[in-house]
Amino acid sequence: MADAVSSSHGTTFLIVAVVLLVTVGVVGFLPVLDCPLDPYIEYGSVPCPRCSARGRVTLFNRWREGGRPLLLWEGKKLDWIEGHGFQQTTFRLALDHANVFGGLPFTNDKRIAAAKALLATGYYESVCVVASSRITSNTAGVTITVVERPRAGK
Repeated sequence: MADAVSSSHGTTFLIVAVVLLVTVGVVGFLPVLDCPLDPYIEYGSVPCPRCSARGRVTLFNRWREGGRPLLLWEGKKLDWIEGHGFQQTTFRLALDHANVFGGLPFTNDKRIAAAKALLATGYYESVCVVASSRITSNTAGVTITVVERPRAGK
């Protein structure tokens, strides 16, 4: 009788251990968390290295890579704005649509809003807005690169 009770406890322990191990594996290695880096890579020129542009990361990767990245340009005033790819539209018009002006603080939300505003005009197939920090001063810079849509009759 003692062997039957001992065997029953051993089987129960084994089942609980397997269920716990499977649960930890599923929670730890399925992409269930929002990627903390993806919003800062969005409308950039490269896909997110943490989530490969999926927007989700695993609990294990979040622990290993850390949370929100340190952005040296976040909140700093813009002192230069550069544009590339403007052929049929003007860079000045694009800045007006994007609401990007020098001397004002620049944030990631403003960077994403600028890219969305430029895409909403219908003039561009793709928009890349990349912000960077100036090492020599407490300012930031922005580079806006576009690919314009072909116009009818051209």
